[in-house]
Amino acid sequence: MENKMIESKSIILGAPENFSIADKISFKLSCLGFDVQECMVSPQPFQYKNIGQRLYNLYRKVVFNDYEHKKQLKAEANKQYYLDKINTFKKADYALIIRPDLYPEDVLLEMRKKVDLMVAYQWDGFDRFPNVKELVPVFDRFYVFDPADLKYEGVLPTTNFYLESRFGTDCSKNKVFYVGSYDEARWEITCELLASFADIDINKEILLFPNKGKIRAITEEYKEVSLLDTTIPYRETLNKVKDSSVLLDLQNPIHKGLSFRVFEGLGFNKKVITTNPAVEKYDFYNPNNILIWENQHKNEVLDFINSPYEEVPSFIREKYSFENWIKYVLNIEKHTPIQTQAMQMAEA
Repeated sequence: MENKMIESKSIILGAPENFSIADKISFKLSCLGFDVQECMVSPQPFQYKNIGQRLYNLYRKVVFNDYEHKKQLKAEANKQYYLDKINTFKKADYALIIRPDLYPEDVLLEMRKKVDLMVAYQWDGFDRFPNVKELVPVFDRFYVFDPADLKYEGVLPTTNFYLESRFGTDCSKNKVFYVGSYDEARWEITCELLASFADIDINKEILLFPNKGKIRAITEEYKEVSLLDTTIPYRETLNKVKDSSVLLDLQNPIHKGLSFRVFEGLGFNKKVITTNPAVEKYDFYNPNNILIWENQHKNEVLDFINSPYEEVPSFIREKYSFENWIKYVLNIEKHTPIQTQAMQMAEA
């Protein structure tokens, strides 16, 4: 999709910095012509203001067994960091806040004074972070990616998106790729998938962020699994996506929304094996390109991998690009509405 500049518009971008996807979003906004001011979620190293504050915290801890006081001091210092940063911002046309639950309400209200249109996107479900519901009235538009969250008043539907794309077929390596956090339920499915690939002539790269010590013993059985001590930059993830022929998408059972991996598959013409059955409700779904995992026999998996990728019509594909997504959520002219019907069907 050709990038079409958005003339003379400014935006404040707030988003978590983990996986460096926020940096990629900021870069894409700049490429589209936005003047971007960043207010990323970036917890600052805490320092006591003076010896008196340090001693008072020690007093609270020793006398009252109060370990929350220091957390409150850190939270207040972090809030002040955001407020000081916002104070330096110029007036902007828009603000886009991704994961608004990570920002204190006072910070969001102060940011609101700097913009004409304030938009939120919660790319984690309300059930996972229920306190975010209290922030909906702060925004002019509040978007959710999980169909289950459409029952809440004041929210609007959207999906995730792809930030990069490549038209036409790609001569990528014959490889299955997955990256994600370790979760017991998803680990069981990972083992099922690895078993189905055992006799298939395809390379496998499975990257996990361990959060439990026992995983190191578990993964000794599977040489394809690599344990990561830190997250990898999003640009590196995209390079691995480009270099693969099949992407694995293991749904977090706490929500039904489609992950970024599904849209990366769409953007790069990659096959996807997903555990999220809601994908079949979307207009880009094609069983030749997306296999909904139900512990199929390995022959069915082999047939899926070996069959050619079928091009998705460009008008559907471009709908889920970041270029169209940002115009949709900001209600900028000449955008294609994101398929909201699919989200409502998935909810049902």
